[in-house]
Amino acid sequence: MLTYVCRKVMKLSREASQACRMSCKYAGRFILLYTYYMKIASGILKGMIAALLAVMPALAADANSERDYEIALTKGQYAIELQDFATAISHLTKALEIKPGDQPARVSLGIAYSRSGDYGRAREVLQQAVKDDPADSRAQYELALVLGKLGQTEESKRMMEAVAKSNDPELSAAATQLAIWERRETTSPWPPGWTRLVKRMI
Repeated sequence: MLTYVCRKVMKLSREASQACRMSCKYAGRFILLYTYYMKIASGILKGMIAALLAVMPALAADANSERDYEIALTKGQYAIELQDFATAISHLTKALEIKPGDQPARVSLGIAYSRSGDYGRAREVLQQAVKDDPADSRAQYELALVLGKLGQTEESKRMMEAVAKSNDPELSAAATQLAIWERRETTSPWPPGWTRLVKRMI
């Protein structure tokens, strides 16, 4: 009986030892796999952080650039209202340097050149604005005024007629009224050039 019990105990001891070795074996594999995947995850995380740090200056620069553009455009348009055309041209040129081809800045720059009396430069800028956006009624209207001042009467009238048919009520009304005044001037007893004085009031 004692011999039987001893055999059982030894058998159970061997099984327990084997189970322990198996557990240690799988635990070791688990630890190795865990370590391996943690290294991969750590590498991915480091890569993401490095990429984010590399992009952040560019994002900050874009934000600053957009802010500088808005400031330059606003100052330029405000300077036009104050009839400080030299300052307006400076600010609007800066806005276009920050955002090349920007339509609001380009049209405003054309207006500033026109109001300053530089009709040749105004025509160049506004023609490019109309070319880039043929539906921009404001650009067409300002260009028509400039062409008229440069003596390109027929082209000015053609463009003004197009503006009169636009969806912008204010510009359409202004263009229509100017056309009426131009027609009246040809038969009016008033001195030549009186409509140019009225135009300045628009």
